[in-house]
Amino acid sequence: MGEYHVASSVEEALEKLSRCEGRAEIVAGGQTMMLLIRQGLMDPDLLVDISKITEIRGIEDVGEYIEIGAATTYAEIKKNPLIEKEFGFYTMATSEISGPQVRNQGTIGGGLVYGDPALDTPPVLLTLDAELEIQSTQGSRRILLEDFFVDYYETAIEEGEILTKILIPKLPKYSGGKYRAMTPRQGDYAIAGVCVRLTLDENGICTIARVGLTNGGDIPMRSKGAEKVLEGTKIEEDTIENAVEILGKNLDLIGDIQTPKSYKEIIFKRIARQTIKDVKLELMSDA
Repeated sequence: MGEYHVASSVEEALEKLSRCEGRAEIVAGGQTMMLLIRQGLMDPDLLVDISKITEIRGIEDVGEYIEIGAATTYAEIKKNPLIEKEFGFYTMATSEISGPQVRNQGTIGGGLVYGDPALDTPPVLLTLDAELEIQSTQGSRRILLEDFFVDYYETAIEEGEILTKILIPKLPKYSGGKYRAMTPRQGDYAIAGVCVRLTLDENGICTIARVGLTNGGDIPMRSKGAEKVLEGTKIEEDTIENAVEILGKNLDLIGDIQTPKSYKEIIFKRIARQTIKDVKLELMSDA
């Protein structure tokens, strides 16, 4: 490994990146990065540590959005009352992330830039229609999280850019969600995970449906087919079954000896079915 630099501001970090003539990488929590370096799978000429930059840490209510700094840790998100109030099911999903050490060190931005389809929280953020703010020496740009994941472990972040903020729109009235995953053992990646977020009108008709999938394909993804089936209905039993069948067709699974594709599909459908039912019942009981 080459030079290790701890930046005190975004501008300093960007300038350091722009001057590097070799391979430069950003490190925030460093949970994955340091493991790859120790395994000899990565050997950057420069590591720029952004974890101490106060301007990209913390959680703030900015009107229509809740803004989360990219260097905010999962542990900070989990215990934040603002997140708990606005997006309780996102708080719940952070509890699924490995053990306390990972939650204390790992950051929301690092997990997104890494682009791992097996992580629990990116699909939850997809159901929340999150947006990202990305900075470079040329200025800043915004991108929908939905457009951020490009391919297996590949995202839309470009060389010389830093993810600085995650912006989550506040939910409309009569909205709620839930995340459920099946994990072989505590700390393991989920075999399958499903997040459902619904918004109902005063008559109980679904106006917005979001269904996010963990480990459903090469990238963190939504089942847009299932969403379309649910929207515009009162989400009765037959509607749920149709949505679940469409979700199964949207999957792009890779099987192995322990968990073949057919088994994973069964798990996804079972989790999705129950999660849709749970969210609907919760919203109807609160109405």
